Amino acid sequence: MAEIPLISVVIPVKNEALLLEHCLESLRSLAYPADRLEVIVADAQSRDNTREIAERNGARVVENEKQIVVSGRNRGFEHARGELVAFTDADCLFDAQWLANSLKYFEDEKVAGVGGPTLMPQDSTHFEQAVNLLFELAGMIGVTSHRQAFAEAYETFDIPGCNAIYRRKALQEVVLLVGPGGSTQHSQALRPRLVAQPLELSRGESQRLLPRGRLQLTVSPQERSGQPLGAVDEVIAVGPTHA
Repeated sequence: MAEIPLISVVIPVKNEALLLEHCLESLRSLAYPADRLEVIVADAQSRDNTREIAERNGARVVENEKQIVVSGRNRGFEHARGELVAFTDADCLFDAQWLANSLKYFEDEKVAGVGGPTLMPQDSTHFEQAVNLLFELAGMIGVTSHRQAFAEAYETFDIPGCNAIYRRKALQEVVLLVGPGGSTQHSQALRPRLVAQPLELSRGESQRLLPRGRLQLTVSPQERSGQPLGAVDEVIAVGPTHA
């Protein structure tokens, strides 16, 4: 990309006051020009001071009337102005290079999206570790232990729902399925090729962290239903999450 693109970061929230402040502080610390970054918080009628925190930290707040995560992501996308659109959660912290390191992959016009694994906190409970293991056994890389790293790039079938950055035009062209399937449904709709890039681990925290590793998502123009993105309730997210 010849010029630094505007990136919209979409965060669906509901009563996230305890976490959102840290997430937004982490976004402000990214090694990315502030004037090329917009943060959109899709609020599902929070009863705490989530909205106040978002506005105080410079985020644009939009209403998520359906009060479910997938519709919040869609609502955020509808209001996003960026050439690239990233999805994350309020309980996420980010490596400083999270956005900057993704740009090189978008030099290839075939690349529709970029993502990567998230890191579980070092103080994860046994239950959380068990859930992590289930993801690994399923062949997914969306959640990974803080001790694991990828030595080299490899292909995978899915892009994690909590760490993805998309080319706007790819999301506008590809139909996303409605339902609880999350990132798996999205990948099936795109019929993509996903490549996991080598992972450089971030420091351990009380929240999941977005490391520097990335997935490369390439779209092949196959199944389309003709339904525009704004009419469905399924888009996937990006980010590291509080345990």
